[in-house]
Amino acid sequence: MTIDWSRIEEKPDAKQKVDGRALLDLRAKITDLEKQLSSSKKDIEKQKLDSNKEIDKIKSEKSNEISNLEKKIADLENKIADLEKDSEKKIADSEKKIADSEKKIADSEKKIADLENSLKNSADKENDLKQVAENKDKEIENLKSKIADLSKKDKEIEDIKNILKQKDKEVENINSDLLKKNDELDDLNKKIEAIEAEKAEMSKAPKVLKKIQELIEIKGFLSDKEIEELMQ
Repeated sequence: MTIDWSRIEEKPDAKQKVDGRALLDLRAKITDLEKQLSSSKKDIEKQKLDSNKEIDKIKSEKSNEISNLEKKIADLENKIADLEKDSEKKIADSEKKIADSEKKIADSEKKIADLENSLKNSADKENDLKQVAENKDKEIENLKSKIADLSKKDKEIEDIKNILKQKDKEVENINSDLLKKNDELDDLNKKIEAIEAEKAEMSKAPKVLKKIQELIEIKGFLSDKEIEELMQ
């Protein structure tokens, strides 16, 4: 005999007889629900443990990656600073040499002009002066070549700066992955809290069932109102 819920709904204030088998069935259902709840909790706790392990592993790996990237960035920045310092010094030295050479050329040209005016008839002197001018021209070409090399250094510095930008972007992506994993862990914690609350409510059921059985053995029946008071 099962509990006649339709009859109870028609006469909620009337006293009703409750069959012991129905109460046993109710207790069996409650026990089954408790087992399902316990199994669900174990599954979620396992998921939480696995997620924590995965997050710890990712944090460790990403922390090492970030440390390595930061070291590479620091090394690249130091290299850039050294290259810039070296380039600035070379440029300054070259500019000084060019200025000195230009002054020497101007002086030489003046001397050549003076010598040409005074030694027009001396072929040997003229040849000597031409050789001096050619040597000065070679010095100028050498200085121009050094300036071209410095321009190549500027391009190398620009390439290193681009590498630094790329490394910064990689660090940002790693931090974004860590934030997502933390959000997933928060969701799991909320699910566990909800199950714990549901279990706390279900833990009251065996005590209520036992009390109903004791009262039925004494009185023979229980009203809906009495059952409702016991369930509260």
